[in-house]
Amino acid sequence: MYKFERLLEILFTKLKTASLENLGVGNNKEFKVLISGILSTRTRDEITEKVSKKLYNVIKNFDDLDKIKVEDL
Repeated sequence: MYKFERLLEILFTKLKTASLENLGVGNNKEFKVLISGILSTRTRDEITEKVSKKLYNVIKNFDDLDKIKVEDL
């Protein structure tokens, strides 16, 4: 297990917040945590959660993010 994964496990287990539960449990969690973390520095948690869910319907990984036009974001 990577240190990053262990950190997520500890946070998820100990804190059990709604935001952490939706940050990327499952496939591509590193990608989701990174993107949601970046978004959360500029928005409230409620907005971050809503935008992240919409974004992950379109963008699944870094390759998708690289290909999408800024206007489409």
